[in-house]
Amino acid sequence: MKRLVVGVLTVIVALAGMLWAGNTVARAEDPIKVEQGLVLVWPEYDSPDVLVIYEAQLASSVSLPADLVFKLPEEPSVVAYVDKDGQLISQDFKSDKVGDGYEVKFQAPTAGFQIEYYYDPMTRTDVQRQFSYVFKADYPTAQLYVSIQEPVGSSDFAVDPKSASPGKDKDGFTYHRYNLPNVQPGQSFVWRVGYTKEDPHPSVQLMQIKGSNSKSDKLPLGWPYIITAAAIAVLAVGAVIYRVGWARSPARARARSTAARRAAAGAKFCTECGANITAGAKFCHECGAQQPARPSKGPGGSE
Repeated sequence: MKRLVVGVLTVIVALAGMLWAGNTVARAEDPIKVEQGLVLVWPEYDSPDVLVIYEAQLASSVSLPADLVFKLPEEPSVVAYVDKDGQLISQDFKSDKVGDGYEVKFQAPTAGFQIEYYYDPMTRTDVQRQFSYVFKADYPTAQLYVSIQEPVGSSDFAVDPKSASPGKDKDGFTYHRYNLPNVQPGQSFVWRVGYTKEDPHPSVQLMQIKGSNSKSDKLPLGWPYIITAAAIAVLAVGAVIYRVGWARSPARARARSTAARRAAAGAKFCTECGANITAGAKFCHECGAQQPARPSKGPGGSE
């Protein structure tokens, strides 16, 4: 009888061990899938380079924390994850030079994360600008949106392929948007961008200068007003210098980031054109497309 009990217990322990091992293997082998990704391409935004921001939401089937690997043309200036309050928190990462680019590794504790980097693919001929942006998927992505921003002060802006849904935001920036469903790992997309830009200053500086000039134009003549205008100009230049330096620091992930602003506003993307819309909106304010109902979040933020 004693041997029988010992035998039964041994079988139970063995089965429990096999079940635990099976669950561990299944968890370890959960494939990384991106439910929704957004790529923002901003040439000459706050520097002469091209700023690329990649925001993504992992599929609910992905086990967290998730170990992620991305191949980028340059080292990232920011890697961050979205916490439970919708705020971006800087995340440690490892970057290794591989061929002509970098392999970036980090752990995402939540499903939402963001990567930002600057690089210079630009060909400049006098006032002409040309560059190609290449996106190569590292993971399967159910829905990918790409948005290319026109620099302030540019003209004759053209993108190949042509966008079906260009539009402007409240700050006056013009965007060329693209909607790419069911993107597979290794799949590449290329956008060829060309435009004319006579002023070498980036968009942020031009917006500051424009704002400063509009205020100065309204001031009456006279030495007291000239001195006041000069003081305003000095403050504006100082703000530009501060903003350009701060924009490239990791602290930017918590404040200036577009993802942080959208998260705070409870925003999401239009499933048709990729425009930013308020969570719960039934129709897109840009293209008018009806939006599908989004499943409610379960415990831990999973859907």
